[in-house]
Amino acid sequence: MEYRLRDDSKTVWIPNAYFVGYFPQYIYNFRNVDTDKDPAGRFINGDRFIDEIMETSIMNPNVEKILDLICNVNFIPQELIRQSIDFSFQELKRREWACDVKISDYINENFRDRQIFFNPNHPSPAILVELSRRILRFIGMRSDNFLELPKMIDDENPDWSLYGQDVPIYPSVKKFFDFQSEPKTFWANRYFWDFHGDFRDFSREYIKWCWAEKFTR
Repeated sequence: MEYRLRDDSKTVWIPNAYFVGYFPQYIYNFRNVDTDKDPAGRFINGDRFIDEIMETSIMNPNVEKILDLICNVNFIPQELIRQSIDFSFQELKRREWACDVKISDYINENFRDRQIFFNPNHPSPAILVELSRRILRFIGMRSDNFLELPKMIDDENPDWSLYGQDVPIYPSVKKFFDFQSEPKTFWANRYFWDFHGDFRDFSREYIKWCWAEKFTR
């Protein structure tokens, strides 16, 4: 199939909004399960801290003790969180250097006050709205034409949101940022529609599904 743009069309290069600063645990999940179902299986995103613990665990480990450990507000060192933040902006600026529209300044101004990413590549509606306004300004349209967009896209309406394939926020990360508001529960993949929970419950499910071989039936 061939697509043709009108001669007077404008091509706008925009960045892939990215931020891993909230998610020091984030890795690709090679242990994802139910990958025959679309999209992408039950646990799309991995957790390197849990994986490191489970790799060295005996059979039938005490899951609640593991959860007690990772739920400690001092579990992740603050310096590691700062490194994740620094890496995020280095990577985002690398991605957007040739783009017509940039968003790293907006992320930098807002990431400390409230959680504005659900996983490293899924920004909150606030970022989508701001990016849309910047695109409109770039192509010469009045951004007030988009005043209704925040009513359509919001954190309470998952059909209009990228909320739903989440990386949960560790208690130690939450302590570091001291968010005024943030999601209290997380979906591993909301297209399965069978589980979402707080950090502890989410992590328990991750261990149960992704490290099932560590447990005798």
